[in-house]
Amino acid sequence: MDNPDLHLYAVLARTRDGCYRPRGARRSAVHLVSRGNLSAAFSVFPAAAEGPSGPEYRGVMRRLLRHSAVLPAPRRTILPSHEALLQLLSCQQNYMLEQLRRFSGLIEVRLRAVRRIKEGAPPRGAATALDDERSYLLARFCTALCCGGFTVKPLPLRHDRELLRLGCLLPQSALPLFSSTCDALRSRHGSICELALTPPLAPVDFVDSRLFH
Repeated sequence: MDNPDLHLYAVLARTRDGCYRPRGARRSAVHLVSRGNLSAAFSVFPAAAEGPSGPEYRGVMRRLLRHSAVLPAPRRTILPSHEALLQLLSCQQNYMLEQLRRFSGLIEVRLRAVRRIKEGAPPRGAATALDDERSYLLARFCTALCCGGFTVKPLPLRHDRELLRLGCLLPQSALPLFSSTCDALRSRHGSICELALTPPLAPVDFVDSRLFH
């Protein structure tokens, strides 16, 4: 393999180096390498290859999260060599350790509300009404979740039917309370939107992406 790229998944507290999983994203092994008190999980792909897909990336992250707090790197974080990866761990050592302590025991769940399809042509002024509906739901959802003690971050919408996307940060132990809060929101607003939750994730939307540069 000539000039391969290292696709970084996450940084975690130091653990044993070596092969973490023999078959990770696209059958490429997930490796661990350490410097100081940190380890990094990565896969090696041919240069300019697409690397792990979104589901593959999240799958590796969930497996890592079962063992340790992790700082997830943004997907498609690519380093040119092992030396560059070790240099990153050296330069960001203190800040990464501080961030690992901050996120210890915390998970992220993404919440998505999609507008229910209504029959017939959209009424006049539908775009304005949709914006108002999004603003209303954003305020209601954020208020309910923040009152439950959860940290909420609005995320960019991905298509026209989406009314809101939220990243929600919470302790692992608070997942049942979070789920019941979302059930109450689903019951209250189910006539206008369908609500979906992701499985628990590493806090990818809350970790400072500048850590990895």
